[in-house]
Amino acid sequence: MRTSPFSGSVDTYQGQSVSPVIAYSGEAEQYENLTEAKQSEDWPGDNEILKWINTRSLTAAKAKKYQEVTKTLKENYEKSPAYLRKQFVDAALLAGMQHDAANALADSMPNLRVS
Repeated sequence: MRTSPFSGSVDTYQGQSVSPVIAYSGEAEQYENLTEAKQSEDWPGDNEILKWINTRSLTAAKAKKYQEVTKTLKENYEKSPAYLRKQFVDAALLAGMQHDAANALADSMPNLRVS
């Protein structure tokens, strides 16, 4: 087993700036090889491994089914003025335009108006 140092800082919390910035550091013990890890009490048992595999399978199946059942909704949304407007405004913001100016420009375009 080896010890690995780590460090970081907190400059924002819940969207708010933190002043002064909070620095932290510590150490974490890590296994050097698989044999060492398997011999430890940290290694999961067969039931934990089975639960992990089943959870991963269920999550993937749910995500796939969600994509299938929302396909038409997504297609319709991507054809809507609301989607076109959002894409336009986002592109304008990325290009450096101010939010109010991007919205005003979108408002001046009939195909981007949302009722």
